[in-house]
Amino acid sequence: MVVAIVAVLVLAFSAWSLHASRAPQAPRVQDRTMTPSAPSIAARSRQASTSASPSLFDNAMQQRACRERQHEQAAQIARGAVSAAGLSGRAGCVAGTPLQIEAMLRTAAARGDVDAQRYLLAQRAADLMQRAVAAAPTRTQPTLSPDAEREVAVIVSELEALALAGHRDAIDTLAQVVESPLLHAPDPVYAAAWRLAARQPPGRALEATAPLQAEDEVLDALAQQQQQQARTLAVELFDDCCRHLRQRRNDSDAAANQSAYLSSPQGR
Repeated sequence: MVVAIVAVLVLAFSAWSLHASRAPQAPRVQDRTMTPSAPSIAARSRQASTSASPSLFDNAMQQRACRERQHEQAAQIARGAVSAAGLSGRAGCVAGTPLQIEAMLRTAAARGDVDAQRYLLAQRAADLMQRAVAAAPTRTQPTLSPDAEREVAVIVSELEALALAGHRDAIDTLAQVVESPLLHAPDPVYAAAWRLAARQPPGRALEATAPLQAEDEVLDALAQQQQQQARTLAVELFDDCCRHLRQRRNDSDAAANQSAYLSSPQGR
């Protein structure tokens, strides 16, 4: 079960394209307000990425996928499943070294690319959890060390900043991290609240007593009291992260269009 959840988290960061009452056992989220504790990340996530940042991130992802294909093909040749001649020309891609790809991702993140920021945060969380699983004695429940828990708390804080800005992939990654059984105090209520908030259509406030979209599906695994806690928190989170998401996108598109016009010959 634990290995499966870690695998899901690894897939989540790889496939980027692809409570008023909070649980009392989770002080890392209960003791913080919903205001992110990493304002620099929040500020960057609200800015439209430069035209270079998305292409740099896309390029890094393409090169990483290329390396994975090359490794898969090399493994097929080693197993004798296919001849080298049969694979010649199939790769059709050129990839840098892992360090070069990592540098591209970090550069994109530093320039404000929220996809790169989320990817790197998810990668850090997955690495911590994979190390915990690998270090656990056989037939024991793996858990994060105190140092790893503190690092996860920082990751959660930065993911919250992206999630509050309406980044849907960050919301999904955040939910997977905070509900992980490798934590000493996993918080499935907080995770479900974020998932439920992200499933609501933007544009207007939610009514506290009205049914929520996908409510039964998202809250099904929780006990009745936990469902009510998650639902209440989801309504609050939606107002913070997702209610005005469409307007934010429109404002961002307008700013990008204006910038493109001003840099064009007609706008000069």
